[in-house]
Amino acid sequence: MDGARRVIVKLLALASILMIGPALAQEDPNSIGYASVKEALQALRSDPTAKESTQQGWVLFARSQGMELWSFTPEHHPAYPSAAKRTAHQGANGEWYVETRLLCQADKASCDALMEGYRELDARMRENIRKHRGSGS
Repeated sequence: MDGARRVIVKLLALASILMIGPALAQEDPNSIGYASVKEALQALRSDPTAKESTQQGWVLFARSQGMELWSFTPEHHPAYPSAAKRTAHQGANGEWYVETRLLCQADKASCDALMEGYRELDARMRENIRKHRGSGS
């Protein structure tokens, strides 16, 4: 993994860890590629390319191919159970983008708050990338 990718994966992990508060309205279950949070967690645990860690109760998986970070809310979180798939990619113009997709199986208000938190983290990540790399979106 090259240096820029390593930085992005670390920023994605840090952003997920720092999220204390509840981030998206309930979406189509296929938005993350799985019908349920439990199914996503089981699939990632059986994926040899996914590196699992737990930080502050959040279960995280990093996959360097595609620069993906998956975050699963802890049981005590208002938006439990939820799974977020965050993908960083560099556009043709050199700017970095973070796409967050969420499957939230909690109440709508908690899911909305969780997604809003991810949006705020994405904005901070883009600003951090812009400061350190001179570009971002």
